Amino acid sequence: MSYLFGTSPKEDKLIKEIKCIVLVPQTSTYNTFIVSKYFPENVYLDDFEPLGIIHTNANNEVNDISNFDIKFIGKLINNNKNCDIENFIDLIINFTQGSCTLNGYKLTPNGFDYSIRNEEKEIFNENFYEKIQILLTEKFMGFFMIPDNEIWNYNFISVEPVVNMKYNLILDNPKEFYNEIHRPIHFINFNKELKKEEDFQEKCDDTDDIFD
Repeated sequence: MSYLFGTSPKEDKLIKEIKCIVLVPQTSTYNTFIVSKYFPENVYLDDFEPLGIIHTNANNEVNDISNFDIKFIGKLINNNKNCDIENFIDLIINFTQGSCTLNGYKLTPNGFDYSIRNEEKEIFNENFYEKIQILLTEKFMGFFMIPDNEIWNYNFISVEPVVNMKYNLILDNPKEFYNEIHRPIHFINFNKELKKEEDFQEKCDDTDDIFD
């Protein structure tokens, strides 16, 4: 999951142009994600407004916004004064067979009210959201921001809960999901296995020398 920041052109304040994508510390499953409770802050974002979030959907089929997304976005809007229900959206990427589909949604007032009620019972209503129009263009140059330690994916790292993580942001392109920086334990285990193989090979070589 990433945050979206951008601006409106002077000639039309209803249009929103995404200029920056911000990745923060997070873990995820196929259907949900947990991110740091601290909303992105940086001098490079001062002239931008928060426009929403973007995330992938593990399902191969294109579905509407999920109940989890409705509650997540509603709480973000409620907890951050700079987030506006009219302009804060949910962009969902579906990797369907042979293609990639991008759909956008925003909450209605009814959806926002439902999202902040903290009801245990899930109620899914099509009146809670509405679809938005998306235009893709090569006209604008944007940029990424990531945590200053370059780690945003904590699925493979056992540390404190990401929801409590504080972080600073830097300008940089994000590392891949499976990059070695995101799974150091895996690479430590790889090195251990490699060392065992090397030690075994050395013993075999020594044994061969005896019979020479």
